Amino acid sequence: MTSPPPFPVQCIDVPREKRRDEQLGSKAKFWFESAKDHWSLFKEGRENEDWAEKVGSEFARLLGLPCAEVDLAVCEGRRGIVSPSFLSKEDELIHGNQVLLSLDPSYPSGEGYHVHHHTLDAVFNALEELRVGAWPAAALPLPSELDGRDVFVGYLLLDALIGNSDRHHENWGVVKRADVRLLSPTYDHGSSLGRNEPERKMEERLRGNDRRFTVDVYASRCRSALYETSDASHPMSTRRAFELTLTRRPAAARHWLSNLRAVDDASVSGILDCIPEERCSPLHRRFARRILELNRHYLLALAPEAHV
Repeated sequence: MTSPPPFPVQCIDVPREKRRDEQLGSKAKFWFESAKDHWSLFKEGRENEDWAEKVGSEFARLLGLPCAEVDLAVCEGRRGIVSPSFLSKEDELIHGNQVLLSLDPSYPSGEGYHVHHHTLDAVFNALEELRVGAWPAAALPLPSELDGRDVFVGYLLLDALIGNSDRHHENWGVVKRADVRLLSPTYDHGSSLGRNEPERKMEERLRGNDRRFTVDVYASRCRSALYETSDASHPMSTRRAFELTLTRRPAAARHWLSNLRAVDDASVSGILDCIPEERCSPLHRRFARRILELNRHYLLALAPEAHV
């Protein structure tokens, strides 16, 4: 069997005077006009962050989730990703912290992480009160009855699958488009798939000689940036965040689990095999594959009746 072709890498060559720096976030990034009246973002990644973000977006597509487009890129010798804006000219993106602040003046919108008021119920209540709808474009048709809360459930399933620990309140948002509000496509999945785990620890976890230090333990402890209650001492695990949706939005949870069940092993391996060799070591690829296997098995066991 021939190997799939690697993901393409875009070469970004934009004069500095034509770049528009993006202030949000902690990494070097800039916007540039990739076509008339259409902008794209180049974001320099930390080590292994570029392929993790690309792989995360590919799994979002497989699941049928609205997702920002992501391609691997290089600019002036620096590795990163490039992502075209999903906003139309008149759209306004309102990040989650501002959404929650608009309904609760005491919400700590200026804090970045460890925001105890960033709970699943707070997010769902806000999306309901603002009547936020589903993004109209996705890789798979979205059932018409799904609203913004239901699509957010899908984002939580994605986070649990890939181990995305970065769903903080600026990594989701609402798009105001004329007189409607839509849940934005999911974006920013670079903190996933164990991309920052040191090689020595990956090797030890994969060997599994110590039951307390395995890939399964690593995957189960992946933290979301969402809290179960505002007085909780720690954020929930990504697995727990999705588990809660089985009681909060059960029909939506079953829908996304059904989509996950339809993703076969060959598709999972195919995505990982498409990462260019110079961007991802064999050990990181093996570790990521094991995380996906374990999380997929765990999630599907939550609702065995959620068949395609």
